[in-house]
Amino acid sequence: MDQTETNETWATPIAPPEVGTTPRVRFTPPPPAPETAYAGLGTRATALIIDLLLSLIVVVPLAALSGGISSSNGIFRIQISGPPFFLAMVLWVAYMTLMEGKYGASLGKRATRLRVVTEDGLPIDLEAALIRNVLRFLDAFPYVVPYLLGAIVASRSPMKQRFGDRVAETIVVSHTPAKQPEAPARPLERPVPQAALAAPVAGPSPSAEVIEPPARRFRLRVVLIPLLALALVAGGGYAFVSLRGGGCDVADGAYDCHGVGFSYPSAWSTVDDVRIVPPGNPEFVDIVGLDQLNNVQLHGFLMSRPVDDSNVKQFKKQLSGAATLIAQGVSGKVTHGPTRVEVGGLQGFRVQVEGSVGDQAVTFTEFALTQGTTEYLLVCLSTPDHARDIRQGCQQVMATFHVS
Repeated sequence: MDQTETNETWATPIAPPEVGTTPRVRFTPPPPAPETAYAGLGTRATALIIDLLLSLIVVVPLAALSGGISSSNGIFRIQISGPPFFLAMVLWVAYMTLMEGKYGASLGKRATRLRVVTEDGLPIDLEAALIRNVLRFLDAFPYVVPYLLGAIVASRSPMKQRFGDRVAETIVVSHTPAKQPEAPARPLERPVPQAALAAPVAGPSPSAEVIEPPARRFRLRVVLIPLLALALVAGGGYAFVSLRGGGCDVADGAYDCHGVGFSYPSAWSTVDDVRIVPPGNPEFVDIVGLDQLNNVQLHGFLMSRPVDDSNVKQFKKQLSGAATLIAQGVSGKVTHGPTRVEVGGLQGFRVQVEGSVGDQAVTFTEFALTQGTTEYLLVCLSTPDHARDIRQGCQQVMATFHVS
């Protein structure tokens, strides 16, 4: 035998698997499913504030259209009520519904990286978006502390759902990049049965499998959706007709607005800015007269309860306190009242304050009239130079004042 042949090394042949043995394949388990990151109440509140600030794009023009923008004592006021307010609410619901139903998030939620999905993680549709946004008006109760009820309900929910989310079967989640799980150090080996090797797998392939969404509360939605759609259409139509038809008419010596009517001297005009106004947060303010210090003002306030014999003393005391604040603001004093009066069939009180604004003396006379839970505050403000004109105009207003 040749020497070279004796130094060669031969590899050991690999024997085929024996009959009856089970071959083994390498199997890498899938990464664990990430946990759902439910949005916290603080982040959701921030998103809501952003959306509310964006709503000023609509609110300001509506307020200007209805005469709800005024400025006094260096304070800029935006007031909206009645049909303009209802129209603003309809537009707000439409904006939130379209943004969440089409894109999964409003602009405020996009800024805070939140999105709205169904309970099983699928994108929501317009139906669910409409339900959760209309029911905001329930979650926002009580309105003096907005969204107190919704916050309590969401804080006690495992999925942070407010009432509107529970009815619409939606959740709000944080849309943050998922953290990639670490790969296992060594893949696992799992035996493959002989039957799986011998015969093809019957049935549809995994890629062809259709996952059906969970059953919805169809009965509740069948009742809610027609009612919500009817309310939105009717309310929007009422607001549009009211605005187009001139819900407020203050011109040519006639005032007809907010359910109140009276006449005033035709030589007067509307006044946008005044130097003295009563304290408080009125629902509406309309002013007619000659200038900032010679005019007649009408302020409308909402009260928690009507004025009757049980609380008339408290109402009178509050009126006295307000008159004292006005007197302090004009470096003057209360010279009359409160005394009982009746104007246009409404009972109330009369108060008078005398003081000065700069070097100009002023007289401030107000009539606080009530009907139900509404207080109408009629103010006559004048300087000595125009005291006669304002007094006659104020008498004309009181003589023709009426509430429908």
